Amino acid sequence: MEPRRWLIAGVIVFAALWGWRELAVRAQRERIASHNAEISRLTVENERLADQNKKLNFELNVLAMAGTKAFNATSAQGSVRIFVNPLGQGVAIVEKLPSNAYELSVLRTDQLKMQSVATFDVPPAGAKTVSLEHLPAISLIKSFSLTTR
Repeated sequence: MEPRRWLIAGVIVFAALWGWRELAVRAQRERIASHNAEISRLTVENERLADQNKKLNFELNVLAMAGTKAFNATSAQGSVRIFVNPLGQGVAIVEKLPSNAYELSVLRTDQLKMQSVATFDVPPAGAKTVSLEHLPAISLIKSFSLTTR
């Protein structure tokens, strides 16, 4: 009977060690899953920040370029300040406009009709910057117009 007790004791110790190892493996898997979720969250945040950095660099380059000209676009709701550089790139700076959807249009000196250059939504805070590309040359811009959509 003595060998049987040793066998039972061995089986119990083996089962306890096996269970302990399984708990450790499960805990490690949960840590790995948690780390992977954090990596995914940080990757998305990094991409968002990279996009924001790209937008800010574009806006800074437009504003800092020699020859950049400022325009105003007004509507019944408020106004927008537009800066256009010689490369036909621009930035519209929106301040204190009611939350709404807006369309920004340009009137060229060589045309009779306004052309839409951007549509955008203004958040409840009322402030926003809008990047503008493919604008006409500064010498061809007569005025800008802002309308609600």
